[in-house]
Amino acid sequence: MGSRIIHFCVAIEILKRVDLDENQFILGNLAPDAYNPNRGGSLLSHFRIPEELMEYECVDLEKFKGKYSSHMSDHFVLGYYCHLITDNLWLKDAFKKYGNLGPDERSAAVKLVYSDYLVLNTILIDRFKLVYRDFKPSVALHIDEIEYDFLNALVENLRSDFNRKAISTSLIELNLYEILDFIKAAANECVRNIYILRGTIG
Repeated sequence: MGSRIIHFCVAIEILKRVDLDENQFILGNLAPDAYNPNRGGSLLSHFRIPEELMEYECVDLEKFKGKYSSHMSDHFVLGYYCHLITDNLWLKDAFKKYGNLGPDERSAAVKLVYSDYLVLNTILIDRFKLVYRDFKPSVALHIDEIEYDFLNALVENLRSDFNRKAISTSLIELNLYEILDFIKAAANECVRNIYILRGTIG
């Protein structure tokens, strides 16, 4: 799945086009990664569809919307939803690229992707002129699948993303221009869904 900085970039692109509370929306956009590994982990917090049941989608977006329908106007919850949309697109791309690989080959590719994140994060922070925000999570959480304490830890991990600078500028598995295209596509899809939720189109 995409790095925290990729999600941050997608959120910033959305905020250029939709009037939202920036801090709440960005924090919500990061929140699905504030999962308890001993209580369902990322599969629960990301509303993942089991791989053997995947056909067209990787994330059960309808399940999330159905469960939190009364909170979808909340900017934190809306950010959470946009994270899920972004990961759904990311996972579909990954399955197209790596789906036919054997378990060992896929595992090796995933390790390369994650090792690329340090280099990629440094590039994206500079390219998008991102500035760390000292989020103070104080939301009345509506999301059962994450935990408040883990959200605080996530904010600290985001700080480390800004403080850690890669020495190399070379990506091994990822392609910068594909990532930039992905960020644009994810932002477009999120904005489209926000407009649908707000009843302005569709």
